[in-house]
Amino acid sequence: SSVVAPTGQVHGINNLYVADASILPTAGAVNTGLTIIALALRIGDVMAGTPLTAARVETALQSR
Repeated sequence: SSVVAPTGQVHGINNLYVADASILPTAGAVNTGLTIIALALRIGDVMAGTPLTAARVETALQSR
């Protein structure tokens, strides 16, 4: 069993989300920075109730 739901919400604790590499089942062999950015954007969009779009991802990556 996992500690978080696929949306990043911690099981059993309302309004607590985790958006970092600790929720990934395996670690990548290279720098995971872009993966974590995408994960954080996705969980943020779930929390806000807005869909994740390619344009939002591109904007976030350009602002790095």
